[in-house]
Amino acid sequence: MRREKMIRNALVPVVALLASLVAGCGPDHRPNVILISLDTLRADHLGCYGYSRPTSPFLDGLADRGVIFDNAYVQFPGTLPSHMSIFTGLNPNEHGVLPPDGALAPEIPTLPEMLRTAGYRTAGFTEGGYVAGSFGFDRGFDRFDDVVPKLSNDMEVVFSRGLEFIRAQPSHRPFFVFLHTYAIHDPYLPSLPYTTLYL
Repeated sequence: MRREKMIRNALVPVVALLASLVAGCGPDHRPNVILISLDTLRADHLGCYGYSRPTSPFLDGLADRGVIFDNAYVQFPGTLPSHMSIFTGLNPNEHGVLPPDGALAPEIPTLPEMLRTAGYRTAGFTEGGYVAGSFGFDRGFDRFDDVVPKLSNDMEVVFSRGLEFIRAQPSHRPFFVFLHTYAIHDPYLPSLPYTTLYL
């Protein structure tokens, strides 16, 4: 009973989001949703959060046209539980998906499942690891690709797959795309000129 109540309470904001997406709109008027996760990116090293060096011109420009959350907090200092909290709206002690091998219980709904039920085409493209389908991240996706690229340009491969999916979508149906990369994560082996750019 307590678990069911937690799930219901967690779904309230998600349901509100879905209602705002579909209320009074035909399928061709609902917004597309793209969720990009850059694993281990530090806000205090981005220009849009006040960093003095020009490390993030593209993200800064995007922030100028969008909304910045000044008070956003991670639910857990780790990829797996944090991302599952994003997908479920639950705290880690509620969804129970913890490293090294936790998996989401089937009765807990995910954001992609709810969006697909609402008529969205859904796709996820990750580099595997702690955002692999085996943990439950593949639930609700029409297409979920967590094949680890074997190249030095993993992020480009993942994002190119996402872009291909987006370009193939018909204009009359909204889509949800999840993109995740570990490109910023250690080991830190940047290519030139980035190895010396900020010394």
